[in-house]
Amino acid sequence: MLSEAKRWIGSKNPTGFRGPWCGAFTAMVASNVGIAPPKGYLQARQWVHAGRRLDAPAVGAIAVLLRRGGGHVGIV
Repeated sequence: MLSEAKRWIGSKNPTGFRGPWCGAFTAMVASNVGIAPPKGYLQARQWVHAGRRLDAPAVGAIAVLLRRGGGHVGIV
């Protein structure tokens, strides 16, 4: 996923989604490398259900940042 995500550095919202697009971007990257995104992938919080939980950050892992009222998802 990391190399696919890197392809898009510097682009402006390659997903075409109008609104907060971090979930759409992560889903696009996952789909492009053959990984199915979680149900409800537009909501950053839904990405906590993808893959397996790690004890520490790792390059290429999906990172979910939670906050009251929403969150953010991206690739480390």
